[in-house]
Formats: sequence, C-alpha cells, structure tokens
Amino acid sequence: MKTVFNAVDPGPIAGVEIGMPVVDVDGTPLGVVEYLDMSDPEAVTTDGNRLMPTVGWMGDLASALTGDNVMEPHVPEPLRTRLVRIGYIKLAAPGLLHHQNYVRADRIARVHAGRVELTVRAEDVARED
Repeated sequence: MKTVFNAVDPGPIAGVEIGMPVVDVDGTPLGVVEYLDMSDPEAVTTDGNRLMPTVGWMGDLASALTGDNVMEPHVPEPLRTRLVRIGYIKLAAPGLLHHQNYVRADRIARVHAGRVELTVRAEDVARED
C-alpha cells in the first residue's frame, strides 16, 4: 500500500512526537525525534523562512541561538526546499553527521508501539537525491 502525502492527509508523520525513538526498516535504532515539521507542498522556496531581524542585537541573538540566521532544516538548497515540501523529522543521536539528522516524511512507514519505523535502512537515510 502506497502512502499519499498531501495537505489533507500528511501521512504517518502526523503521529510522530518529539522524543519518539526512530528505527530503520530492519529495526536498527537511529536516534530519537528532536524536531519535526509537517509538509508544505506549496513551498516554492524557503526564502521566507528566516529569522528576522538579521541585523543588530536581535540578529546577533538569533545567530547565537541557531548558529546562523536560517531556521530548520539546517541543510543547503535544494535539499532544504525538498524537506520543507515533503516534511521531515530531525534526529538526535550521537555520531550523526549534520546531513544525516534529517529524515524525509515520505520515508516514514508508520508510527507503531511508540516508535517511528522507516521504510529504508540506516545507510539510506543520509542519501538524498
């Protein structure tokens, strides 16, 4: 059965909660959900998703808190726009490289027994096309 993701039915990501463990298709633990964002299929770009203001003491404070002036997800384009369109979860786990922290919503098979189960193996999480 193919899961359809749209504004009316976001798919399994709707059941995801912060702190839930995440496992790959083989049941290998990958970490826990640190952050999540539902899809925005209408997003053309993420240019409007910036903390404001970006100058002065407020900009300095925003940069200090986030590490830069860009809100989640902290990845380069075009991956950033793709994640915003599809939706994603951000993992917290020791040893994850920066780009491996994000899992696209279309890779979530289901939320079951208090955990997020993916459709891919751990090594495929980092591969973005």
